[in-house]
Amino acid sequence: MKKSTLITLGLATSVSASAGYYWANTKLFNATLVGHKKSVSVHDTDTSCLTQPTIDASIWFKKAPKKAVELKTFDGLTLKGDIIVHKECQKWIILAHGYKSTKVSMYISAQNFFEQGYNILVFDQRSHGNSDGKYIGMGWLEQNDLMDWIQYIQDIHSDAKIALYGVSMGAATVMNTTGNNLPENVVCAIEDCGFTSVGEILLSQMKKKYGSDFKALLVGFQALCKRKLGYDIFKASSVDQLKKSKTPTLFIHGTKDTYVPFEMVYHNYEACSAKKELLVVPDAGHALALLDDSYFKVIHSFLKKYM
Repeated sequence: MKKSTLITLGLATSVSASAGYYWANTKLFNATLVGHKKSVSVHDTDTSCLTQPTIDASIWFKKAPKKAVELKTFDGLTLKGDIIVHKECQKWIILAHGYKSTKVSMYISAQNFFEQGYNILVFDQRSHGNSDGKYIGMGWLEQNDLMDWIQYIQDIHSDAKIALYGVSMGAATVMNTTGNNLPENVVCAIEDCGFTSVGEILLSQMKKKYGSDFKALLVGFQALCKRKLGYDIFKASSVDQLKKSKTPTLFIHGTKDTYVPFEMVYHNYEACSAKKELLVVPDAGHALALLDDSYFKVIHSFLKKYM
């Protein structure tokens, strides 16, 4: 075979491999970070046990004296949510939901907090529910949105005491936010089953699903994320943000979490430079710790220290 033919075949093979690599990265990126308007089951935890409690909380929410609210984000999106307020109450809890979920998933906690005397704000994160956005920021872009919601409450009540509460990706949102220069109004934070960084949760999920973390594939994914979302998935780290935190934080995680590895809670907890507490819930799956009797008892004990 002529040398020129071999070169041509080599180039064709190289182009084909490059095209395949780009295709695989694009497919992974779109499957992971393109937003969904409907709630989607994305982890192995059987959440059927939450069906009736969520229905009950949704009935409560529908009847509650809520007010629809919205804001514009730093990149021009419109986020939508609801507030429910007690008269002459300055204590607020902002609730941030998880990946490919909506504010509806927060209604159980919202009802509990409201009935304990707190004003609440629930909202659909970017690219979820009724909020705008094409791409999910995995808690990294969303920290900027949460900063805006904090400002929204400050504009309503300048002397408000604000607690941040998030679950899964919402917990990452909360942890990332605590690493920013927060106003004194933000007095504490609660994170439930949040991950350590965008890159590490992706590696963990790929290894779980495919038997390998495919680090080489994530190089291309990382490049796409930088180009389209403007951040590095491995520098999008809750651990690094928590090292700068001055916000007292309660860390919660179930030992049977198969979506966000249980050991991640220790990495986050140890990194936190602020006052901190840890609640480990035995045998709880992902985002199911709230079914344990200790869950809200510990949370309310924590809140009373700062609110």
